[in-house]
Amino acid sequence: MIYYILIQDKVSDGMSDELKPKRKRWSKQDEWDKANIASLGCKVRKEEADIFKEYAVRQGKTVNTLLKEYVLDCINDYYKK
Repeated sequence: MIYYILIQDKVSDGMSDELKPKRKRWSKQDEWDKANIASLGCKVRKEEADIFKEYAVRQGKTVNTLLKEYVLDCINDYYKK
């Protein structure tokens, strides 16, 4: 029990000392992302997600890459009209 308290005391904020300097950099990145980046998503059945993940692997791409390409293609089509 004493050991647990010492561990809790050392990483009370959930981060080790080595990670604290990096967190400052991450928070600046987080601020920029919050102002400039949006995340799109949709809900699908797990079976559909698994099939799409397998499709992505077979294409040699990530799921995120495929979805982003689709979104950008839609935007390009929208502005061509």
